Amino acid sequence: MVLIEHVFLVTHRGICHGYYPLGASLLDNQIERLAVNLLTVLKNNAEKKADKTAFVYLHDGEDETSRISTGALWRSAISLAAVLRRHADRGDRVLLAVPDGIDFVVLFLACLHAEVIAVPVKPPQNKEASRKVLSIARNSEAVAVVCSGAMIHRLRSFFPEDAALQGMHHLEFEALLSDADSVDASTSQAVAESALSIGSDFIAYLQYTSGSTGDPKGVAVSHANVMANEAMIQLRWRSTVDDVCLSWLPMFHDMGLIAAVLHSVYLGATCILMPPMAFVQKPARWMSAVAKYAATITGGPNFALRAICSPRAIDASRHLDLSSLRVVYCGSEPISAAIVCSFIEKYVPMRFDSRAFSAGYGMAEATLMVSAGGIGSEPIFARAQPGKIPELVDCAALRRGQEDFLNVVISCGELLRHQTVRIVSPDSLRVLEDGHVGEIWIHGPHIGQGYWQNAEATREIFEAQSIEEPSKKFLRTGDLGFMLQGQLFVTGRIKELMIFNGTNFYPQDIEESISGCHEALSLGRSTAFSLQDAGAESLIVIQEINRDHARNLSDSVRTSIEDAIRSTVYSRFSLPIRQVVLVRLNSIPRTTSGKICRVSCKRQFEHGQLELIDFPEEAKYEALRAEAA
Repeated sequence: MVLIEHVFLVTHRGICHGYYPLGASLLDNQIERLAVNLLTVLKNNAEKKADKTAFVYLHDGEDETSRISTGALWRSAISLAAVLRRHADRGDRVLLAVPDGIDFVVLFLACLHAEVIAVPVKPPQNKEASRKVLSIARNSEAVAVVCSGAMIHRLRSFFPEDAALQGMHHLEFEALLSDADSVDASTSQAVAESALSIGSDFIAYLQYTSGSTGDPKGVAVSHANVMANEAMIQLRWRSTVDDVCLSWLPMFHDMGLIAAVLHSVYLGATCILMPPMAFVQKPARWMSAVAKYAATITGGPNFALRAICSPRAIDASRHLDLSSLRVVYCGSEPISAAIVCSFIEKYVPMRFDSRAFSAGYGMAEATLMVSAGGIGSEPIFARAQPGKIPELVDCAALRRGQEDFLNVVISCGELLRHQTVRIVSPDSLRVLEDGHVGEIWIHGPHIGQGYWQNAEATREIFEAQSIEEPSKKFLRTGDLGFMLQGQLFVTGRIKELMIFNGTNFYPQDIEESISGCHEALSLGRSTAFSLQDAGAESLIVIQEINRDHARNLSDSVRTSIEDAIRSTVYSRFSLPIRQVVLVRLNSIPRTTSGKICRVSCKRQFEHGQLELIDFPEEAKYEALRAEAA
C-alpha cells in the first residue's frame, strides 16, 4: 500500500478528468473510485458522514441562525435541481441573485446537479447595480433569474422595457424551495444518478470578472477547472476534512466561492458563514467568530486586514484565542506589506501564529488560486526599487521598524503545483530571468475555458504563446511581477503602470504613501493615475475626504490637505503632482468585490463625472480638467 497525495488524470489536450483525494491510498496500483466532479465528492461525503455539519450561518456575524449537515445539503441540492429542470434545459444559464448564506450554497449546488450553468451575481440594490446585472444577463443569454420578489419588482421598475429582463423567467427563491419539498424520492434519485455522469469538461458556472480595468467578462469555468484548483489549493494548504473554514466573503466572488464554500464541500469540512455586511459593520466579528468556532482556515482582501487593525477592533479582540488558525489567506487586491506587518504584530498577543498568514495570487480566469505563501513559514518581503534587481528584506526587521516599507512588496508565495508560470516581457514575448519584472503568464488545468461569447478576447488572453514555448497556450494575466528564490511577487497591473522620466511607478505605492498624511483622509480611499500633459506624463491624485471634514471644508483646510499629499508623494518618490482632486466619500468607483477601478476613475475625471467637494460650478471643474490636460 502506497500513500499518495493526488492522482491527476490528464488527456493529451491537458484537460483534467479526475482526482483522487489527499491521503487516499492505492492498493495494488488500482484506483477504486475517482471523483470527476464536485457532485461526486458531495455524494460520497453525504454517504459516509451524513450527519456531519457542512455549513453554519451567523445572520449577524455573531448569533447562529441555521446549520445544515452534509446529508441534508446533498438531499436539498438534488431536490431543488429537479425543480430547476422544469425551468431550464441542460446548458442554459441561470442568474443567481440571492443573498449570501446556506440558501445560496444549496442553490449553486442544485444548478450543478441540474446541469444548468450558474451565473452568480450580486443582488442589486440600486439602478446602476441593476444595470450591471442586466448586462450580465444579456451577455450570458440567461433564461432565468433566481431572486426575491422584491428584487424582481426593483428590476422591473428600473428597466420595464429591457429585453434581457423580459426574456428571462423570474423565479422566486422561496417558491422554488417550496416546490422542492414536494419532489418525490424517485425523481431526486434520478437527478443524483445523472449528476454522476456529468463530463468534467462541462461548464459548471460563469464567473463574471470584477472589471477593475475594463468591462466585466464571463469566465467559463468547467467542472475540471474547479476540481483541479481545489486539489491544488488542498496540496498547498494541507487542508483536510477536519479543518473548519470561516468566511464572510461574498459568494458571487471567486474568492468566497472557491476558497471557502466549494473548498469546504471538496474537503467534506465544516464552514462557518456570515454575511459580508456583518463584517463591514463591525470588523471585530471576524476574529471573534474564528475564536468561537476554533476556525482553522479563513481569509479576506487587504482592506479587511486594515479594518481589523483599527483601535476599536483591537480593543474588542484582546481576549480572543486565535491559536486554532492554520491559514489566513489574503488576496484579491494589492497586499500592503505595512498592513500585513501591522496585522501580525497586533494579533500575535491573541496567540495568532504569524506563520499562518498566506498572501496569495489568483484570478477568476485561473478559477481562483495560482500561488500562496506562508503556511508554516514567515511572510517573505522584497524591496523592488525602480531600475534595480529586487532584494529580499528581513521580515523581523520590518516588523520591528528597523526597515522602512518604501518599495517593499510581499511575496505571494510558492506557485501551486501542476501548473506552469512564466514571467514574460509583454513586448518581446520572451521569458525573463528571476528578478526581472514582466507579465505573469499561466498554463494549467485550472485555467478557465475562455470568456463567454467573446472569441476575440479569449484568443488574446487565453491563447498567448511565448517565443520559447510556441506550442503551449498561456493565460495572459495583465499583471506585472517577478520571481525571486522560488517566490512570486506581484507588483501591479500593466494598464495601470505609470512611467515618469523612464521610471516605472505603481499607483498602489503612491496611494498607500498618502494614507494617514492628513487627518481628513480616509484610509484606502485614494487613486493615482497619469495623464498626458504636453507630450509627457503627469500625475493625478483623486482623494476621498471623510464626512466630518467634507461638511465644512474651508479653503485653508483644503490647501493643507493638498499640501500634505503633494509633500508626502514628493518626499517618497520625487514626483510632483499635477493635480489633487478632493471628492466625497465613496465617490471613487469600485468593483463589486471592493477593488478600486482606476481606469474607470480616470475616465470619470476626464469626462467631468467625479463628485467634487464644494465645487458645484461646471466652469471650475472644466478649469481643473483643462489645467491637468
